[in-house]
Amino acid sequence: MISISAPLLQRASFRISIRQNDLLPKIDLPSLSEAGGVQIVFNENLKKISLPRLTTINGGFSVDSNPKLTKLCASKLVNGGSVCIGNDLNQPFLDADLSELVTGSFFPSTVCSDSNAANVCGAGGTTGVFSAVG
Repeated sequence: MISISAPLLQRASFRISIRQNDLLPKIDLPSLSEAGGVQIVFNENLKKISLPRLTTINGGFSVDSNPKLTKLCASKLVNGGSVCIGNDLNQPFLDADLSELVTGSFFPSTVCSDSNAANVCGAGGTTGVFSAVG
């Protein structure tokens, strides 16, 4: 797959899973505000993820093992559910904006631990991801 386009998708009660698409350079879901889950993993040439209106994930939010990923834009995400943002070994150039993220928890994994999230812009401009756990 070389492109994903869903400009009118606002809510998905299911998990959106985008995985193992070696030709995919960008994911842009401009109207998505709520999802049952979001999993974006193992996309060899993915460079940018844009979720500008996403506020709520009811399940898990997993972004890891995308080695060329440089941008993760989800600046309105408030509730992340169970969050996994891959570490600097499997996403070494990631610059992520999760600056509004307030509630959620880290998925317990060596790939997705709090100490691996120093390159993620968290609430209040901090480098941690959550301002509250819930």
